[in-house]
Amino acid sequence: EIAAAAESLKGEIEADKKSLSECSDWYDEVVEYVSREKEMKAAKEQEILDLNTAADAASESLFNCNARIAALKDRERFYRNVKDDFEGYKFSVKKLMSDARRSADLSGRIKGVIADIVKTDEKYEVAIETAFGGAMQNVVTATCDDARALIEYLKRTNGGIVTFLPVSSMRPRPDTREIQRAVSERGAMGLATELVQYDEYYYNVISNLLGNTLICDTIANANTIAKKYGNSFKIVTLDGDIVQTSGAMTGGSLNKSVGMLSRANEISRLVEQRKQLAAQVEELGHQLSQAKAEWSQ
Repeated sequence: EIAAAAESLKGEIEADKKSLSECSDWYDEVVEYVSREKEMKAAKEQEILDLNTAADAASESLFNCNARIAALKDRERFYRNVKDDFEGYKFSVKKLMSDARRSADLSGRIKGVIADIVKTDEKYEVAIETAFGGAMQNVVTATCDDARALIEYLKRTNGGIVTFLPVSSMRPRPDTREIQRAVSERGAMGLATELVQYDEYYYNVISNLLGNTLICDTIANANTIAKKYGNSFKIVTLDGDIVQTSGAMTGGSLNKSVGMLSRANEISRLVEQRKQLAAQVEELGHQLSQAKAEWSQ
């Protein structure tokens, strides 16, 4: 009996050991599960934190972009008003261009003022406008007949005097061999005719006004070039200084107000900046919506 009891007890001990082993395995699994859940919870909390941070950053960028767009619209409106009012133009030109808005006959005879048909990089604006000089206020027409009809209108209405540039009769001013060689000189930026953009239709007009004119970086380099080539062409610096073919020099402090040529270019730049910001706003809006959608999951 004692041996049987011992054998039975031995069996129970083995069963208890097996149960204890199974409990130990189960405990390890529970501990691992809890640990894994904690890690998943921490990762989820970090993910939510990251999403909130991204959403806040996108919202702030979106607000800033919209604020910048509003500011650009205000600036664009200002420059358009200045351009449309022909601010800075002499009375006769301003009156004629204003009258043309109300008259189909007048507007049909006018191609525009120089600032309407020419563009250049911001770097060359002062130099190019200086090179044009008073011609910036000249009115371009297609033919001599159009110019003559406009002159008759000015006489009838006491509208003052305006200089007209008929495309059909303007003669181009070719660049000389000297100025073509001078382009390679130190400080030379390029030929004025090649630093502007315009419709080929106006070639005769632009060539006549800017032909044989070199754009240079500084007055010192302009003097050196002028001396070497015997003042055979006009030189205009980026600051608006001029070395004439006669040897006369014009320069000094320029009015810091926005020039006629700069206005149209500034409007184009503002429009382009506004388009770029609008694209950013669209992208930021998409990022914000995506972040909110992921957060809700």
